[in-house]
Amino acid sequence: MARKTIADLEEELRLEKEKSAGLQMEIDTVPVADIQTGDEIDLAAENAELKKALAANKSHTAESESRLMSMIKGMEEAGGDTGACLTFTPDEYKAYSAESGLIMGRKPDQKVKCTIEELRAAINSDKTPSWLMEKTGMTENDLQQLIWRLSAKELRDNPIKLNIKRDFFGKEA
Repeated sequence: MARKTIADLEEELRLEKEKSAGLQMEIDTVPVADIQTGDEIDLAAENAELKKALAANKSHTAESESRLMSMIKGMEEAGGDTGACLTFTPDEYKAYSAESGLIMGRKPDQKVKCTIEELRAAINSDKTPSWLMEKTGMTENDLQQLIWRLSAKELRDNPIKLNIKRDFFGKEA
């Protein structure tokens, strides 16, 4: 291998500078807004797929709606009995459970585990502590423990107040 002279090295450097200047000019001519990152490309592809799925769902809407309406009409004609399942209002379900020897679907001596998410939903729905205790079979102490866990999960300074005598969940102060 022959040794390169300074002139050869200078020529290589000049060619590299020209190449670099050409690339820099190409970069400078592209608007910044047109340059997409990998995440933007992925999001654009995902967005296109979601648009296709949305279009497919919209195309089935009339067909699905007519099928649903025929099912509802059949349920109404059968008096709410679909054969496989019954549809009830909450009061009807409570009465139906009582006829079956149950309390809101649970056995009288059974406790149903209530999560803090279910507790939050009950509070937001203006349900009373007595309703929640009847539904789940919890005691006052169990409910208080659950309220403290919910308060800790929500990072509250003051826990949610429970007033069994007034049958009330306290609002935030």
